[in-house]
Amino acid sequence: MVETYIKELNKEDASGALGVLAETAIGCLSIDPQDNIYSYLARQATLLVPGSIVVLTSVNTASGMGRVEALAGLRSDDSPVVRQSLESLVGNSLPIPDYAVGGMNQDHLLSLPGGMESFCLGMLEPAAVQKLSQELDVHKAYVAGVRWKGQICGSLGIVTRNGAEITNAQAVVAFVKLLSVALHRHHLEHELLASRQYLTSLFDYAPDPYFMLDFDGTLQKVNRAAELLLGYSADELVGNSVMDMGLVAPEYISHVRRAHAQHVREGSGEPYELELLHSKGRRVYVEVRSIPLKIEGKDVLLGIARNVSERKNMESELQQTLEKLRKTLGGTIEAMARTVESRDPYTAGHQHRVADLARAIGSNMGLPADSIDALRLAGQVHDIGKIGVPVEMLSKPGRLSDMEFEIIKAHSVTGYEILKDIEFPWPIANIVLQHHERIDGTGYPNGLKGEDILIESQIIAVADVVEAMASHRPYRPALGIEMALGEIRKNRGRLYNPEIADTCLNLFDAGGYSLI
Repeated sequence: MVETYIKELNKEDASGALGVLAETAIGCLSIDPQDNIYSYLARQATLLVPGSIVVLTSVNTASGMGRVEALAGLRSDDSPVVRQSLESLVGNSLPIPDYAVGGMNQDHLLSLPGGMESFCLGMLEPAAVQKLSQELDVHKAYVAGVRWKGQICGSLGIVTRNGAEITNAQAVVAFVKLLSVALHRHHLEHELLASRQYLTSLFDYAPDPYFMLDFDGTLQKVNRAAELLLGYSADELVGNSVMDMGLVAPEYISHVRRAHAQHVREGSGEPYELELLHSKGRRVYVEVRSIPLKIEGKDVLLGIARNVSERKNMESELQQTLEKLRKTLGGTIEAMARTVESRDPYTAGHQHRVADLARAIGSNMGLPADSIDALRLAGQVHDIGKIGVPVEMLSKPGRLSDMEFEIIKAHSVTGYEILKDIEFPWPIANIVLQHHERIDGTGYPNGLKGEDILIESQIIAVADVVEAMASHRPYRPALGIEMALGEIRKNRGRLYNPEIADTCLNLFDAGGYSLI
């Protein structure tokens, strides 16, 4: 420890040495991490050994190389050539001899046998070194290792001139101990500063708008992208409340308050979307993500407000396009349905009524919106295959022969063939193909059972039976809704899916539904 060496300082020099050590320690605390601490420490070392030249070197033990970081002690009367030669050493690297490495591992000054040559190994020509030694009147050269936790990290070199001797070696060794602590602290501060600068740059120059605000919603920091997004400068934003500045569109304020509270309370939360108001009045749609942090002892929310206006505009345009396509598709389906019904005036409106009942059943069963759309469209064309059935069969008032009935039954396959190559977003062709299947396998055309039948086909099957029995047909008068529901009730669980049957019955019995 430094204290051990201070106690052993030579009495003559103790007062001056202690003053230098104290001044150096205080000075190290005030040096900016970006300043060159080596130059300051080299100058301070010359105060311990007046008239000497001091060289501070950083050492990389892995490579065995040292780098001259600072030089101090040149006098005003030293020739320009001497000054230029020595000052040119700063920033250069030199190999560290094995004997020097061994000496630097000891807690004392090591006298270098080569004198001035030891400081200029490989950096100056021997003749130039000899000339420097003569002009400087070099007496002796010393080196002491600067170590941190047992590892050499640098060296302090001292060249005495004009026959001067180092009379306070213990003070120099104490100074080296102080050096190791000061350099280590300075390096840590420098790395911390560099890390802060790096993180600040990441924040300031991030492509997405970054913001930092306290838990009350007051902005503490914003980056350049946030300034561009909102049309305000950082000075206008920082220190002000997001809500007080009117940055949030009014209809989103309560939503933002809830999301903000959730992120603060739970430590994180789902991203949420809102519209912010630009300084020029236009709206900007953003997706916000935030996370609570503690920075310099303060609780803050660090957030990203990604501009998704372009995406939202594209979504809106896409939705409009889909709506147009949906209307076009619906119109096409309606035209196809009318084409079929125009050939059979007795069943006009049948497909439309089946589609409406099927949609109502699906909705009450809680099916997803896609399935409801599929039911509506498939219901409207479930009998499109009848376009291949002769008109006289469709309107025949008497009982159909077996052969005629087989021709009628083929309409589901014909419908499938008509629809199969149309790229619907739903399996319309298969729904139409299976709408006469029954869950016990007695249906047609493929005798499918249970879950092998599409749920939409099972729903249309029930709706088709109810509508057909309740309506007039060429070969019989209408049987009425009660008889139709009686058929569903009677064959619930055998021919018809029980959940679908119950939903249908409940629609009429308790829901007040009636065929349109």
